[in-house]
Amino acid sequence: MNLTEPDFGGTSPDGTRQRLKASDFDDVTKDLLTTATSIYRCLVMTCAPFPETLIIETKLAKDAWHEASNMAELTIQLTPSLVKMTKV
Repeated sequence: MNLTEPDFGGTSPDGTRQRLKASDFDDVTKDLLTTATSIYRCLVMTCAPFPETLIIETKLAKDAWHEASNMAELTIQLTPSLVKMTKV
C-alpha cells in the first residue's frame, strides 16, 4: 500500500496557518503513526535519552516508522510531515 499525504493547503479560509493533524490521514496511516510514535519513544529512552542533534531525532523517527511498517506488513511512504508527527 502506498499512500500519500492528504491534500492540505496549510492555511485556513481566514488566512491563518493550520497544522497538519493525525486526523487528516486515513485510518491505516493513523494506526501506523500511533505505533511508530510508541516505538520512537522507546528508541529515545533506550538509545538517545537526550538527542544532541535534529539528525539523531530524525533517524530515530525514521527507524521507528520502518519498524512499525514491518510489524504491520505495510509500505506507507514516510513524508517530512509524518516524521515530525512521529517525534511528538
